[in-house]
Amino acid sequence: MQSELEYAIEKYGLKPAVYLSYERMAYFGKEQLDLREGSFGIPLLEQGEKLMEIKIPETMPLWLAHALSECGIFPISFSIDAA
Repeated sequence: MQSELEYAIEKYGLKPAVYLSYERMAYFGKEQLDLREGSFGIPLLEQGEKLMEIKIPETMPLWLAHALSECGIFPISFSIDAA
C-alpha cells in the first residue's frame, strides 16, 4: 500500500528543495534531575488542566483558529521566575 506522502510526491511531481539540519548540545546539571518528584519547581497547572503548545511559523491557518476557538482554547503566555 502506498503511503500518503509517496502518493503526494508521485501525483504532484514534488522534489526536495531544502535540506535542514542542526547540531544540538544538551546541558544538564551534575545532580540527577527527576521532575516526577516535584522537588525542582512548582506545579504550572491545576489538577485536570492540560498544557498544549502549537508552534506556527507565522500566522495561524484560519481553520485552526476556528477549531481552537470552538473548543474555547485561546492563546496565553506565561513565565515563571526562577528566583
